[in-house]
Amino acid sequence: MNNTFSSLSKSWRKNKGFLIINITGLAIGLTVSILLLIYVMNEWSYDRHFTNKDNIVQLNTVWNEEGRSNVQPICTRTAYTELPQNIPGIEKAIQLYRGFDVEVIHKPERFQKVNLLYSDPGFFDLFNMKFVYGSAGNALLNPYSAVLTRQQAEAIYGKINPVGQTFTIENAEFTVTAVVEKLPVNTHFNFDILASMKSVSYLNQMDGLEFFTYFLLDKNMPKEQVCQLIQKNYTASLFKNFSAFNVKFESLTIPLTRIHLFSKASWGLSAPGSLQSVFLLIGLAFLILLLAITNFVNLFVVQGNSRSSK
Repeated sequence: MNNTFSSLSKSWRKNKGFLIINITGLAIGLTVSILLLIYVMNEWSYDRHFTNKDNIVQLNTVWNEEGRSNVQPICTRTAYTELPQNIPGIEKAIQLYRGFDVEVIHKPERFQKVNLLYSDPGFFDLFNMKFVYGSAGNALLNPYSAVLTRQQAEAIYGKINPVGQTFTIENAEFTVTAVVEKLPVNTHFNFDILASMKSVSYLNQMDGLEFFTYFLLDKNMPKEQVCQLIQKNYTASLFKNFSAFNVKFESLTIPLTRIHLFSKASWGLSAPGSLQSVFLLIGLAFLILLLAITNFVNLFVVQGNSRSSK
């Protein structure tokens, strides 16, 4: 036994360079494969952290013109004001409207490129978030009320409770009603400030496709049946509102957890993912892993044969 261990020890010392190269190659292959799979897992995990993820759908507008279909992730305001009242199975509804990057003024300081979203009051009924200050109940109920992420609140006010404090965007004064933790990066939308939809002064004049629309469905009703009713009613509304256009309208709903990778729209509240790229990276990860293991084994076999022939 001692002779065997002694022989192995001498063999390892003689082939130290070979071992370093072989093990390093295997380690690099494993590392690259793991990193690729972590990225893939992140792409698949979008929006799955929300409690109501399985019962939330997004409504899309589809128009067909000259034989081409164009899917838009935005809808008319009527998708929020009319559909929930007419369709059993819709528990809650909200719309998001992009304020894009704005300048926030809290004299004497100015903060550039602050990501602003507007939402209807039921936002936190659909998308649960962790509150640092304030509560979900009336956070977006009144005009010019606003919810800040903790990072944005600290940038503007420092490490204090800013609820009740004010700031200005384009000459409009907003009041902070709550502070929340920032959404994870694997969310198909994000914001620094979430303001009440009632703060949009020209809201009643917006009769086009402007709003990202979400429905929380009753979990006790067949989801497919409710989605079909939503699509049927919204399509009829589109024909009514845009009858002057020579366009054939349709609509579709997509589950929340499929928006990032499976949406047929070419744009959205964030850059869409690529299902094709995900499958490509999965294949690449396993190919690299297979090559690394095969190379590791082959080198040891070759080294073993080399020792045997001496």
